[in-house]
Amino acid sequence: MALAVLVCAGSLKSHPLLAWMPVDLTLLAAVVVLVMGVSAILHRNFIPLAFWVPLAFVVTTVLGLVEYASAYGNEKALHFYTLTLLGMLAAALVLRDERQRSAFLTTLAVIAVIVTVLVTIAPERPAAWSTVVTLPGTNTIATSRLILAGVIVVVLRAMIGDRKPIARILLIMLAGFMILTALNTGARGPIIAAAVGVIVALLVTPAFGRRRLRSIILTLGVVGAGGYFASQTQNGGLDRIMTFIEGGTDTSAGARTTFWDVALQHIPQVPFGGGWGYFGRIVKYGGDKDATTVYPHNSVIEITLEAGWAAGAAFVFLAIVAFIRYVRASDAAQPAAFFVLFVFAFANSLVSGDVNDNRLMWVLLIFPFLLHKPETTDSPRLPAGDEKQSVGILLTQGTR
Repeated sequence: MALAVLVCAGSLKSHPLLAWMPVDLTLLAAVVVLVMGVSAILHRNFIPLAFWVPLAFVVTTVLGLVEYASAYGNEKALHFYTLTLLGMLAAALVLRDERQRSAFLTTLAVIAVIVTVLVTIAPERPAAWSTVVTLPGTNTIATSRLILAGVIVVVLRAMIGDRKPIARILLIMLAGFMILTALNTGARGPIIAAAVGVIVALLVTPAFGRRRLRSIILTLGVVGAGGYFASQTQNGGLDRIMTFIEGGTDTSAGARTTFWDVALQHIPQVPFGGGWGYFGRIVKYGGDKDATTVYPHNSVIEITLEAGWAAGAAFVFLAIVAFIRYVRASDAAQPAAFFVLFVFAFANSLVSGDVNDNRLMWVLLIFPFLLHKPETTDSPRLPAGDEKQSVGILLTQGTR
């Protein structure tokens, strides 16, 4: 649960309902996760090989520390090598069994439902004249991202597994209401990323099996219902999304395109990276090193530009391996939900946020290294009660 709170805390802690907390929510969640991780190591008396994956990746990014390009770069580096890295390491330690994984997914869903309710009954608007809604204390993108992460968990639980028809209907209705709220935020990146995640999962995930066609129809029905009800309200959020889908552009979309073009032009000039926060110095917002807090809004471009070519290549390689491992292991509802969440979070990281805004993506990038292929009837199994027979066996089980 604490790990799920950690990846969401940045978007939640500024809400007025949490203003009473004497301790920063992110820091509090990080301390709990750290204690849980250390406890897991001491309890099991071993460190899984998956634990070393994020550490190996981080080594490729150290060139980003050679030169701090700005005060924002300092802050980005500090958060990346502490909070974000902690989330990656914790994924290898506290998501090792089904109960822990279920708690992580359930917490994401509960947070999403709470955010949906808060946005519905007490929304904040970017401007007095705006009909776009958001969670007080954060922005539309973060609000939509929080909600849609929960939508994915709810929808996957409705589609896969043995449930009574009434339970499926209730879950689908809940998902539809949440999608409607996400559409009302007007944030396009998370909506598109969620759609990509579900589509990819429907096409390649073994868990759907014979339910694939039925699941596709059900998904289209949920999205269509959410879109229909959203269209019946006077809300600029849906108009913004529909304009983008129809090929229209606005200032936000144009800025992202410009950012990508500028960053891609400079990547060949800095093979060892320009340093964390370097992008803010090359865009045309002034020459002061500390003048701006800007980033390319694309994780691959950002890492390659600021931490170097090796870091960018390692990140892409890690994402490809993670995707393959997810596909091979997603034979049930739980790993399938993690897979869809990963595609959603990774796709969203390509259009919004910096490396620390996408902490959910980093956790899900490491998680598949704990998964293994479904065992066949010919696969050897340990006798009951012998799971802790040796450290060597545990290491093998933890990283297959």
